[in-house]
Amino acid sequence: MVAAPIGWHAVWFRVSSGPVASTGPQLSNVPLPAPTLVSSSAIQVNGQLLAPRGVRLIIATDADPTRSRSPYSTPPLHYPRGWTIGSALAGNPYIELLWIRGNGQSYLAAAKIGPEASGTDLKALARIVDSFSL
Repeated sequence: MVAAPIGWHAVWFRVSSGPVASTGPQLSNVPLPAPTLVSSSAIQVNGQLLAPRGVRLIIATDADPTRSRSPYSTPPLHYPRGWTIGSALAGNPYIELLWIRGNGQSYLAAAKIGPEASGTDLKALARIVDSFSL
């Protein structure tokens, strides 16, 4: 369960790659297509499709046994505490990841942040993450 702010787009998705499938909500401040899944990689938000001010969050089931994970977090979650932040070239979106465990299931929260994302949208992202419950 997660709460989307007014004006944000919320879409339920299911994607697969070979025997690995992932499902969950995608929330964004701009309209976007479903995320992609590549076996042995974390489910990804395509940064090339993200507007410079865009913010996109997915919270997806993660059942790929071939991928190593950082330590798990458990709800309640807090953003950005505990998130792994990826690097990016100047002017490009960057990714933040958080592995979650609850109810016997593994999840991956992945946020893609555009280089011109506003402080207001980052605060909305924090409220979304804080609202997550299993």
